[in-house]
Amino acid sequence: MVGGKFVCTGADLDSVNISGNWQEEVPTDSPEPDYGGSFDSGDSGYGDPDYGGPSAPTDDTDSADASSGNPLGSNLSVGLATGTASDTPSFPTTVTVTDLTRAQPNSASIHMEPDGWALLNSPTNFWIETGAPRVQTTLFNTPVTVEFIPTRVHWNYGDGTNTTTETLGASWSSLNQQPHTATETSHAYTTGGTYTIHATIHYRAVVHVNGTSINVSGTIQQTATTAPIAIYRFSTVLTPNP
Repeated sequence: MVGGKFVCTGADLDSVNISGNWQEEVPTDSPEPDYGGSFDSGDSGYGDPDYGGPSAPTDDTDSADASSGNPLGSNLSVGLATGTASDTPSFPTTVTVTDLTRAQPNSASIHMEPDGWALLNSPTNFWIETGAPRVQTTLFNTPVTVEFIPTRVHWNYGDGTNTTTETLGASWSSLNQQPHTATETSHAYTTGGTYTIHATIHYRAVVHVNGTSINVSGTIQQTATTAPIAIYRFSTVLTPNP
């Protein structure tokens, strides 16, 4: 060996058999190399029983870290940041109508009888049918179901008469009433003409999320309108029997 290297002389180079573990001698006064991390005498993870010396620890912690998939074991410090992932924010306990920008009640329509026309001075029955009461949407990045519950209706019958009811109304047959009789939502026109009826439905909302129901603060309004209806005068004429 010359200068830390093996030199072979006086031999047939084609027949030289070089085997074993080779390493270059390092002078004893050479500085210890810096591998970019800090090693102690723990398990290297490479399975060399002589690596780390006879004082290598064999406690449970090192054993667990060595089997964790890190080939360098638990004793290599490479400056990686560690920490705990933050918890997912919980759903708010208070929801207002301004939060329901993506959820609105399904469309509502006004029905009437007689259908499309009315008799002067005779009750015309009106009622409202709403769409499906529940709407699927996303609120605060969470899938939720919003339920819309009608609480009252403000009626504008088109002739200057307004009223508010706490019911959507129903047909005469559903109410078990005779035709042309008064109901909570009916109106009798006293002046002939053509009118358009407007109804503003007020809803309260409930958010259903993760098995919990949250009442929404505030009310939501929706308007339904009829096509123009004509008011007819009904007259009875007596004629002589021929």
